[in-house]
Amino acid sequence: MVAAQCPQWTGLSVTPLPDEVEGTDHVLFRIGGELVARMPKIGWAVGQAESDARWLPVLASHLPARIPVPLHLGRPGAGYPWRWTVVPWIGGSTPPRQGSADIALARDLAAFARALHAVDPSGGRSQARETYREAMGYDGATWRRACGWALAPALTGLDYYRHTFPRMAEGCRRMIRAVIAELAVNPAGRRR
Repeated sequence: MVAAQCPQWTGLSVTPLPDEVEGTDHVLFRIGGELVARMPKIGWAVGQAESDARWLPVLASHLPARIPVPLHLGRPGAGYPWRWTVVPWIGGSTPPRQGSADIALARDLAAFARALHAVDPSGGRSQARETYREAMGYDGATWRRACGWALAPALTGLDYYRHTFPRMAEGCRRMIRAVIAELAVNPAGRRR
């Protein structure tokens, strides 16, 4: 697919990254020494390529660290059914899972989070959610209760499925994030 869709990179080698580097929702392939192909490996991740292509360029100019802005948004092909991206390879290492004593890293991470939170999210609201909400016509209190009904099974499911069904646990994480984002945008439960 790289050769067919990205002729400028035809001569570069394409190699899969080791399993321990692979993400939970994408398979990663190095393209030469400077690029990475990110290919969704599960249905709930298929919209990320288009979302990344739309929003990462917007965020990049506001953030104090380099992020993997897509250089190519790929089409399905060669038996592969979904959109995919080619992004720059950004070298580095992953901090330990149980925390780090790196003071400079802590400061950099805090600066990144502050910058990310300062970006105006106008135009970034979802996947037809606002249209659905308006069409339902419910008041803010009812919408907040609906958020609670979505949040309750996600919170219990996250721990329950963490080790036995990781994909289900990830779905729970996504639901929790979505509800928190919804409530952060509209904390008083009022219709806008």
